[in-house]
Amino acid sequence: MENSHFSSPEDAENALYEALSNGDRVLLGRVWTDEATAMLVNASGEIITDGTAIVVAISKSFEGRGPLIYRLSSNAKWQHQKISVHSLEESIYIEGDRRRQSYIVTTNVFIDTGNGWRLSVRQMTPGSVTKSIKTERRELPDSLVRNLDVFGLLR
Repeated sequence: MENSHFSSPEDAENALYEALSNGDRVLLGRVWTDEATAMLVNASGEIITDGTAIVVAISKSFEGRGPLIYRLSSNAKWQHQKISVHSLEESIYIEGDRRRQSYIVTTNVFIDTGNGWRLSVRQMTPGSVTKSIKTERRELPDSLVRNLDVFGLLR
């Protein structure tokens, strides 16, 4: 896959939603890390690992559909050195149709690869319209920071 040059996790996330909205497989491939450790957890609970396999699986969903509109809200972010975690709500619409097709609570984990920021983990859960995640920025507890470091995510 082509190297990414996203200078921030926000740039990578914007590119992710542009790729998903427009069915752009090439851009999607630039956003996802091609590492074997990449992981996607679909809203259905299916787990796909390996960045290349993830891009292939998502690209199949592009077939036979028009552009989608993603309305994002309640974006909560945490960043430490080379990792950035974004939790947000996605309301997904088909272009030209006012009815919401899907409501998902998503966590996107971006890593600084040394050659730009890329998406490493994406976990999606069917959302509830009656609940909303908090938008405040908070520090993670030291114990969680230590656990992330143990797994090499903060290096």
